Amino acid sequence: MHIVKTTLAALAYAAFATTAQAETRLSLTSGFPPGSIPPVAHQQLADWLAANSDLKLDVTAMTLLSLPETSAGLRDGIADMAYMLTQYYPAEYKESNLAGDMTMLTTVGTKTDVPGLVMSAAFAEYVALNCDGCQTEFKAQNHVFLGSGASSAYALVCRLPINTVADLKGKKFRVGGGNFGRWAEYFGGTKVTMPGAEMFEALSQGVVDCSTLSTPELVNWQLFDVTKAVVLGAPGGVYGAVASNNINRDKWKSLTNEERTALLKGAGIVTAGVAIGYQQQAAAAEKIAKEKGIPVEPASAELQAASDAFVTEDMKAVAKQFTDTYGLKEVDAKMKTIGDLIEKWKGKLQGVDISTNQPYADLLWTEIYSKLDPATYGMD
Repeated sequence: MHIVKTTLAALAYAAFATTAQAETRLSLTSGFPPGSIPPVAHQQLADWLAANSDLKLDVTAMTLLSLPETSAGLRDGIADMAYMLTQYYPAEYKESNLAGDMTMLTTVGTKTDVPGLVMSAAFAEYVALNCDGCQTEFKAQNHVFLGSGASSAYALVCRLPINTVADLKGKKFRVGGGNFGRWAEYFGGTKVTMPGAEMFEALSQGVVDCSTLSTPELVNWQLFDVTKAVVLGAPGGVYGAVASNNINRDKWKSLTNEERTALLKGAGIVTAGVAIGYQQQAAAAEKIAKEKGIPVEPASAELQAASDAFVTEDMKAVAKQFTDTYGLKEVDAKMKTIGDLIEKWKGKLQGVDISTNQPYADLLWTEIYSKLDPATYGMD
């Protein structure tokens, strides 16, 4: 009887060990609060992987790594995967940030209703398939690039009515990036840098007159009570320097070919979840603003034309900065590649269905992620 019990226990343990071995668990974190778009997109990936692979993903938000800590934390294996904003690290990711500084091209020239989706796809295709320097940068930080993402279009959220070129002169603008700061100064304004958490008080007390941001931030930072005007189409562009689910390189190499294939397929799930999430949230935030009696209007024709002219001129400033300050080579050729990819995706995404993530995720798989060989990508 004792022998039988021992044998049964051994069989049970063997079965458990086999199951445990067949299931690979990964951690995925972001510096965003629970319920915000990045962790929601990460949970969508976790659900997809649970249904389509032997990978299990443990998603955390705002507890493991802050946004400034993400690059080093992922490098050192504090998390297996993470959401990273590359512009937090200008020295480490200058090749990738060149694309991130060109996002204003998404809202000039050929018009698109989904600039964030355009930039997400263009950034991913550039980094994954067209930028050896980007791959070298990620390798140096012990990362493997897997997916992208982008905000919805940037607008002006102001404490007073503004909608002409003359209105901008002498105003103070809270900005979140170098291109938006140059935009403010181009129109005779002053750029002010501050954390998002300080925007409400700054607008309330007149420390700034406007903030340049994507309209979902109206909800995220509860700015409705200090907003008197929302101007769409200026400054334009999106925030697009996003690596939405980079993975630690050592962890990537430890996975099977099948598991790496699943994560490559999942890259489109996260990219779509982030970009479409912001697009849908923008529409909801603008609706709430209107219901609260806040004017939500497109930029005047004069302001739109002047803003577009700035973008064309600013590409020269981008080229000079990345050549002189960051020492990039062949910047003009790289900028042409990025610009061509933005135009390509404007065409491909005309009329795309964003009521669900799948049509966009399928396009990303066909055009980008399916072209990466799981046996060699990130393995050198």
